[in-house]
Amino acid sequence: MTLKTQIAFERYWPLFAVTITTIMCLALSIAFLTSEGYIIFQHFYYIPIIIACFYYVRQGFLFSTALACSYFLLVITFTRDQLVIQQSLFQVIIFILVALVITTLSQMKREAEMAHRRSEERYHQLVDNAGEGVVVIQDDRFRFINRRFSEITGYSEEELSKSPVSEIIHPDDQKLIENRLKARQEGIWIEPRYALRLRVKDNSMRWMEVNDVIIKWDDKTALLNLITDITERKAAEEALQLTNKKLHLLSSITRHDIINQLTVLIGNLSIAEEVEEEPEQRILLRKIDQSARTIQRIIEFTRDYERLGIDTPTWHSISGLLKKVNSESTIPVINNCRGLFVFADPMLERLFHNLLDNTIRHGERATEVRVSWKRDGDTITIIWEDNGAGIPNGMKELIFNRAFGRNTGFGLFLCREILMITGMTIREMGKYGLGARFEITIPSGNFRIEETDLSVTFKCMKEGREEYGEVLKRNTCSGDITPGWCDEVKE
Repeated sequence: MTLKTQIAFERYWPLFAVTITTIMCLALSIAFLTSEGYIIFQHFYYIPIIIACFYYVRQGFLFSTALACSYFLLVITFTRDQLVIQQSLFQVIIFILVALVITTLSQMKREAEMAHRRSEERYHQLVDNAGEGVVVIQDDRFRFINRRFSEITGYSEEELSKSPVSEIIHPDDQKLIENRLKARQEGIWIEPRYALRLRVKDNSMRWMEVNDVIIKWDDKTALLNLITDITERKAAEEALQLTNKKLHLLSSITRHDIINQLTVLIGNLSIAEEVEEEPEQRILLRKIDQSARTIQRIIEFTRDYERLGIDTPTWHSISGLLKKVNSESTIPVINNCRGLFVFADPMLERLFHNLLDNTIRHGERATEVRVSWKRDGDTITIIWEDNGAGIPNGMKELIFNRAFGRNTGFGLFLCREILMITGMTIREMGKYGLGARFEITIPSGNFRIEETDLSVTFKCMKEGREEYGEVLKRNTCSGDITPGWCDEVKE
């Protein structure tokens, strides 16, 4: 059967079926009525009625009504038996009701199919005209490919669907895909957005940014990938990184030479101060020495500030960072942030060192630092608080300004700059005389909580504020938590 014949058959076979079954029904009716046999197999009429109403809907209903009337006319033409006529009239009503029900159901089915078709057309228009590549991957095969992805790779949809996905991935990125697949199978959370290289049709490699989502495709797990070509952006980033490296090298060499000369200067000033006998000259030399040391600290600050934003933000375990800070601290840093991870600049560790330095330098009577977190809607707030002197109300915002303070004043200024890179903020909310309290607000998407079998959730109340965190069971309401802070512990 040729394609043309097959299309014609699919289009016209309902009409043929209705025509043939109608002729058969009428012929049988005439034959039985002529021989005065009134059992004329009325149920045969359901066949053309059902076919007509299902495939032709409204026209089918009109045809079925006409067929039922024709049946009734045949009966009253060949008989005057009132009982037979009454039964035939009742049968006509049944024919029309059946036709009406089937027509209604067919109409509803057609409207649902049309709505589904329109929805699919809108979906395909949206996906095909999207600025990003959209693909569905299942079992190392492309199950769906939009037009943009074909344009990016240069391959046709047919070429892509015939080849394994791994064939167009750069060999050096194969391990990345394997590790991500393994992590998903083990139920480990991974960042959905990542970059890799694809081999396009001209055999060149192009950088892609991929954002994947797990979906169901034909009742099986699949990956929906949104793919953006970032080759030009990568080239610009690499050029910028190269420029930054050269500038960093230049400033590093210059800074190193200046610090060396300052070290010599400070050493000579110390010697001169010791051998100088005139009190006024010794005071003058001491002031010069202080100025030289201030210059040294400022230059060291430029080294830290220069590192901001150079490296890509990554996920940090707050508990891990606090452990490092605590190991170098002269006062205990109590960690109630187990399980909390934050997406931030690699210099986030320096932030906690600066906060600790601020506590030690200005906390006066501070004997401990407590770090916890609380949830505020879609955000998380990390709380760093000590039991020192606190900060006067008029200075709560000034302390974050550059060059404010008794030393260089760059510590808290650098803290705010580190946080701003990934949209986080810091503010001081403590009460003067009761200790400093720094609150670091982390926006939605920049944090995650990983629970462990050894952790419990505690709820603490301090001065009317609810605070949440995670703490090991052995530390519950003792040791790491000051007695009186913890009102309720829930397993």
